Amino acid sequence: MMQVRFGYRDVIYPSQEMGELRDSRDLLDDVVGLRARMAEEGYLLLRGLIDREKVLTARRTVMEHIAAQDALT
Repeated sequence: MMQVRFGYRDVIYPSQEMGELRDSRDLLDDVVGLRARMAEEGYLLLRGLIDREKVLTARRTVMEHIAAQDALT
């Protein structure tokens, strides 16, 4: 285990509160399973589902908007 900076807090990683994200690609053809995983984990990790370049473009757009609002400091 190690202490890492997460936002404004130092947290222990891995721990019960902060661990590795659980991949849900194995459930892509199982809507009920995806809903159950979402209810259980609060998120769905589906690497590769959306084209990487599209994700990076969207991220850049959001970050530029946040920066324009001086909200990154």
